[in-house]
Amino acid sequence: MFQEAEQLAAACTAAVPGKEIWQLYHYNAVWFSGQTHGDLGDHAGEAAAAHRLAGLRPTDGKTHRIAAELLAHAITLVAGDERLAAADRQRRQLELEREGMQRLEAAAEHGYDDFERLRDGARLAPLRALPGFAEVLARVKANADAGK
Repeated sequence: MFQEAEQLAAACTAAVPGKEIWQLYHYNAVWFSGQTHGDLGDHAGEAAAAHRLAGLRPTDGKTHRIAAELLAHAITLVAGDERLAAADRQRRQLELEREGMQRLEAAAEHGYDDFERLRDGARLAPLRALPGFAEVLARVKANADAGK
């Protein structure tokens, strides 16, 4: 259902590019599509939605954090997907981890400043032990401190 909403909102946005409400509908439809794919155990669909979402607002730190959360959930799904061969699971997990960290780096670069959510939020747990996470966390902390 959200895929159809996403397609409709994308068509409306293309037809009337300056209409902000359609851009918001499109954004929300992509986000909810990703969450729905994740809820259904479809890690590929969730990751694809995360990628599309980041592309909708490439200079918005919060959007990159949301995309990272979708990717982190997809990592968890891949790790438990017994339908994939172990080597495929490992390869896919590494790809998702790489993209998840790229989204977090982009979030920090574009001013994301919710330090506590990044540090403590359960949705990002699969990314916290990865190389580079501490550096991203430090950049987000600096963003938060600069905004005070």
